[in-house]
Parts: sequence; structure tokens; C-alpha cells
Amino acid sequence: MLGHVKFAGVVGVVAAVGLGYWHYTSLVSELSAARVTIATQTAALEAKDIEIKFLEQQQKNLKRRNDELYKNLRHATEGVDRVRTLFANHDFYSLMERNPSLITLRAKKATKKLFNQIEELSVK
Repeated sequence: MLGHVKFAGVVGVVAAVGLGYWHYTSLVSELSAARVTIATQTAALEAKDIEIKFLEQQQKNLKRRNDELYKNLRHATEGVDRVRTLFANHDFYSLMERNPSLITLRAKKATKKLFNQIEELSVK
């Protein structure tokens, strides 16, 4: 009977060692998989960081361009306001009735000048 107990004890110890080894190898396998996942996620995070920096730079460039366009718009609006003020102070109808050739000549010159400016700006 004592032999059976010794045999059962030896089998128990061998089984415990086998289970311990199996548990150790499964933990090592899980750890390796976790390391691969961490490396993959780190690479993805670095790629996203690069993309964020690129998008931030694009946003700065777009803001700069937007500011330039807004400045140009304000400048153009000021020019339109100047012209409106100039035309508001003149009665072109009565001037045309008094001296039609004067208005026609100036209108033709101004139109030619305007189209030349538009052409020059569109070539740039």
C-alpha cells in the first residue's frame, strides 16, 4: 500500500511539473503575441503621428492662403467702395446730355484699360 502512495505521489509531482511547463510555454507564447501586437500598434501610431503633423502643416498653409484671399477681398471691396463713392457724386446722365462725346470717349478708354488689366492679371 505504501508503494501505491509513493507511486501516486510521483505521478502527482510529474503531472504538476508537466502542467507547470505547459502553463509556462503558453505564457511565453502569449507574451510573444503581445509583443508583436505592441510593435504593430506602435508602428501604426507613428504613422498616424506623421499624418497628423502633415495635416497640421496643410491646415497652416490653408489658413495662410485664406488670410491672403481675405486680405485681397478687403482690398477689392475698398476699391469698389471708392468707385461707388466716385459715381455717387456725379450725375453722368446730365453730363452725357451736355457732352455725349466726352462720356463715350472716357467710357471707351476706361473699358480698354480695364480689359487690358484683366488680361495682364490672367496671364500672371
